[in-house]
Amino acid sequence: METAGDKFRIIPSITVSKGMAIVVKDGEYVPIVRDGKKQVALKLIREIGEEYDTIHLIDLDNVTKNKVQVEVLKEGSEIVDIWYEGLISDSEEIFDPIMSGVAAVVVSTKGIDNLETVLECFELTPNILFEVDFNDGILSPSESLMKMDVEDMVHKVTSLGVENIIFTDFGSMKGASSHNKIDMRLIDRILKEKMNLYVGGNISLDSVDHLCEKGVKGAIIGISYFI
Repeated sequence: METAGDKFRIIPSITVSKGMAIVVKDGEYVPIVRDGKKQVALKLIREIGEEYDTIHLIDLDNVTKNKVQVEVLKEGSEIVDIWYEGLISDSEEIFDPIMSGVAAVVVSTKGIDNLETVLECFELTPNILFEVDFNDGILSPSESLMKMDVEDMVHKVTSLGVENIIFTDFGSMKGASSHNKIDMRLIDRILKEKMNLYVGGNISLDSVDHLCEKGVKGAIIGISYFI
């Protein structure tokens, strides 16, 4: 697919805990099992890396235990470019992922309580993706961030110099109903800013086509679609 002269990117997303690939099932994290075997994350990364050059990796150990899975990141980064997400809440927390070789660190609204954290991270490395976590409003531990309009937040962050933005619509993931879709009108408003926008959520083949047509740079899609 082509958009604005660039290839539309599909970014597979994998969640990892204790070196194993996991998924959410019935509200709980469970290992991915194929042929009766739990799947080692690096094995799946190698498999995905045969077709895709970048993955979005959610480090559940860092989210829940503040423990970066350094070895997975080091070995995985030799296979593909990794966009690392570990619920970063402070600029100091980006050092271990960056030193482990990841291509970029995701700083998401679910982890921060002010936008100055984004600037502090960006001053340490330009390899930052800012993620707006959304579910009928911005998701954040900060009430002030929760009250912001998405367009205003994106404008403030891009004004800092951050060019790569992820918009993840968690509301669209509530089941497989066709009614739970990405809000394309909101995407249109976000795209008024000059940026590289990537979208996550309930991404269907139809929505991929629409996102591509609108000028979105790529879609972040869960690992279950690829295995």
